[in-house]
Amino acid sequence: MKLNWGTGIVIAFALFMTFILYFVFEVQSNSKYDNDLVVEEYYKHDTHFQEEMARIQNAHDLQR
Repeated sequence: MKLNWGTGIVIAFALFMTFILYFVFEVQSNSKYDNDLVVEEYYKHDTHFQEEMARIQNAHDLQR
């Protein structure tokens, strides 16, 4: 069976789409990948994050 360049491009494109879709479904179905961008208690989380960043900055400033 002889393949021309158009058929080869279509096959390559289909294989690439299959490859990408495999990883999309893998990440969406596996619970070890946390891909939630919304936090329930945003402001509480933000203050905790800011305190952690201040601790890191204070530790960095002490080392100078």
